[in-house]
Amino acid sequence: MYSSYFLPILKQHLRMCSFLKGLPFEYDDETGLVVKTRCHGTIIIFKLQCLLSVLYCSAMFLNLVIGPSTLIEKLKGVIFFLMYFNTTIARWNYSLDPTPIQVINSFLKYEATTLRGAQRSMPPSRSALAMTLYMRIVEISIIFIPGMLILILSYQPCLPPFILSMSRSCESTYFTPWTCCHRVRKLMIVGVHLFETWMGLHIIVSGYTWLGFALFAGITCIVHYFRILEREACAIFNSRDYEECISFYWQIQILEKILNSFLSAKIVPSTILTLPLHQIIAQYVCIKLHDEIPLPGFVVFPIILLEVLVVNILVFTLASWVHNSSQDIIQKLGGKLICPGRNVRLRRMIKACAVLKVKFGSNFVDRGTPLVIQDFCLGQTLNLILIKGKKTYG
Repeated sequence: MYSSYFLPILKQHLRMCSFLKGLPFEYDDETGLVVKTRCHGTIIIFKLQCLLSVLYCSAMFLNLVIGPSTLIEKLKGVIFFLMYFNTTIARWNYSLDPTPIQVINSFLKYEATTLRGAQRSMPPSRSALAMTLYMRIVEISIIFIPGMLILILSYQPCLPPFILSMSRSCESTYFTPWTCCHRVRKLMIVGVHLFETWMGLHIIVSGYTWLGFALFAGITCIVHYFRILEREACAIFNSRDYEECISFYWQIQILEKILNSFLSAKIVPSTILTLPLHQIIAQYVCIKLHDEIPLPGFVVFPIILLEVLVVNILVFTLASWVHNSSQDIIQKLGGKLICPGRNVRLRRMIKACAVLKVKFGSNFVDRGTPLVIQDFCLGQTLNLILIKGKKTYG
């Protein structure tokens, strides 16, 4: 599943990261694994980008909190801040910790060495195909959104939380007549726009690597492996078949532990924290503020909203299926136990099968998480619309 559907997208993505010097890792064609880059220049530029990302997001946050912009203008800018904040957290790896690539390599090695021919040939589910299609679309949008930033800043140069909006004289500076005295200043403003486009490009592209190819792809693959195991469990005829199914489950359990060791610390918590806020504000901007943002800059906001909706619904639903499928498989294997009174060893083996979860902190994603997120997002969006309506007509 990973090697046939997600690896081609990963190779293309890593080539893009290599061009931007946004990751200290690359794909090795000889080993078929992701390895640390041998280029010291790339490592130095990556560390510099990590520090710049943190400083840039800190400046954005301070500008949103204490900046001179109005509340409505800040709401438009919060969408970009949340996007940069989440991807900055995801990409941060100043110490060059190999854990992220160990997650990806674990799935690649598992499929190359453990899955048999019949298991590899099992077709993916519709949800897995939908995830593959979504990741291909995101590969385009992570280039498109920073590119559109130049157009947005051309029409609204003082849009918070970007650099020019930090100045109280932004409007008067930008819209002064084109004279010889202001040419240098205008060129500096264009340079600032290009710098912010470059910052957005390398932050989003490199940060999405672990969101897409560890969180999204990892969860999808584990759910796919459970489908394979469920088919194997239906064909149990003797104790040997039973032991092979339990061994298969333990291998998936090891993959889940490796995945959670990386995701539970920062990726899943930051995603659950920022994406619902992202959806709330994006929905509000698309519904109430669409007349205040001229085209083509407004196109960015519906695109961001659609991508966030897919994550909040599809990805978290698949994450809840890890828990649900795990419970169902354990119950099915328990019901298939041959002579449970005599087979003490098999009974102990099934007890050693823990229920798998996608964790964040001390909690985990269950079947109610996607519904809770959507209920919260829709409720808060309606509250914002009603508050805006009362201020307008009250």
